[in-house]
Parts: sequence; C-alpha cells; structure tokens
Amino acid sequence: MTPATCSKTLTLTYKVTATGTLDTPRAVTKGTPDLDYTLASGSTCTGLVTQGTSCKVKVKLAPRFSGLRKGAVEIVDASGKLLATTLIYGIGVAPQIAFDPAAQTTVTAAALFCDR
Repeated sequence: MTPATCSKTLTLTYKVTATGTLDTPRAVTKGTPDLDYTLASGSTCTGLVTQGTSCKVKVKLAPRFSGLRKGAVEIVDASGKLLATTLIYGIGVAPQIAFDPAAQTTVTAAALFCDR
C-alpha cells in the first residue's frame, strides 16, 4: 500500500515598493525549480503591480524525501532580474527505503519494544 502524499501551502505577502511589471515568481528547492516546492494557484505577484500595494505568492511543499527541505521564493521583474528572495524550509517525514539491484536476500529480524 502506498502512503498518501502530504502537501502544505504557504502564503507569502510582499509590499510593492515601485510600480512595474513582474514575471511569474519562482519556487525553488536548493536552486532547482518545481521539485519539493511549486507555485500554488492564487499568487498575485505577477503582471503589473502598483507601488504601495501588496501581492501574494502561494507556494506548495510536497516533499519528495524525508528530512529538511530547503527552498526559496524568487520575485523577478519582466526582464528576469531578481528583485527579492525569501528563504523557506519544510520537513518531510516518511520512511525511506531503497533496493540494491543485486539479488535480494531475506533477513530474519525481531524487535522488542518496552514502554516504561
């Protein structure tokens, strides 16, 4: 049986300090887009933005592996120039298992747990 995937959405709010045109924000995991972090629907930090307003970026974390998952949200202008970076992190919690492609051997094991 495959366990259900877990995902959480984070909303970041940015204050617009100058009127201009923004490109689509980027959600990256260790610098690579669309791995553990992806953009969720409903982000407003794209297209024409006006000074003095705010916009939101919604980011979804769906970790592919257990452990600390470091990422960032990058706000870029229409020419691709990086305007702001927000570091984000999440923790994936799940058992991990990998199989060696060599012949498999059955190992008998026993465990005893004692609660005090």
